[in-house]
Amino acid sequence: MSFHIVLPIGERKMKNVEHCPFCKEVNKFSLGTQTNKDKYLSLISEELNSVPRTWYRCNNCNFVFRSPCITKKESNILYSKYRSYEFRGETPNEYFDRITSYPSDKSSAYAKAKWLKWTHAKTILDVGCGGGILLYQIKKIFLGAILTGIEPNKDYANMVRDRLHINIIQQYYRKGLINEQFDLLLCTDVIEHIHNINNFFGAIAENIKEGGYLFLSSPSTKCFDVFSIEHDVFLAPHLYFFESKHLDKLAKKHNLIMINHSRFNFGIYENYFVFKKITDITI
Repeated sequence: MSFHIVLPIGERKMKNVEHCPFCKEVNKFSLGTQTNKDKYLSLISEELNSVPRTWYRCNNCNFVFRSPCITKKESNILYSKYRSYEFRGETPNEYFDRITSYPSDKSSAYAKAKWLKWTHAKTILDVGCGGGILLYQIKKIFLGAILTGIEPNKDYANMVRDRLHINIIQQYYRKGLINEQFDLLLCTDVIEHIHNINNFFGAIAENIKEGGYLFLSSPSTKCFDVFSIEHDVFLAPHLYFFESKHLDKLAKKHNLIMINHSRFNFGIYENYFVFKKITDITI
């Protein structure tokens, strides 16, 4: 039996975002408003689907964000149900077998692992490893590397641990959770879900060795040019869309400098970023 968090009705309201979360300016323009049913909002409360949700681009810095957005409490409800069988219709093992059966040219996880081979990392941490799909590909390409994953969902954490025979920490990632440093830290399709991005970068930086790397992927703003505003990439779990200049500025605050940026398309357009940890950065 799954345990799900429930908020009182009065607290299921989402949060209006008046100022740009990145530069705090007020002026913005609409990229589109959603009035369709959002399956993720339904996990919190069906009543939230009656609220129009708009994606905005800041006129000052071009940061893309949504308003209203789900609160942290509402996020906790959503993610307590996010990977359940009732919602996804498949077990963790069924999910793993389905995704890992994709041929290499159809696998975004394979593309990411192959793209990172040049780092020659010997110790690798995957923050928010989900069903272990990227770790599965990393294990095949980074032979002999010591792999660790962090995944809050118990069923998925146990499945990945059993299938890949690696260390999986079943927790939400936070500063101080793990006191090791790694050659390479993976953060794929996670940053766009995080409310406090600056704190998240601070935690990440502590777990990367001097001279080590952070690989980060997130949906590209190009998605707004090619998909309907009702597409899954624009639904409630995603709070922001980043351009390279935003991540570059955030990362530098934590001694991480961007050294590579590419864009790929595997169903949705994604930006791939690599940062290197250098203690002495002049901003």
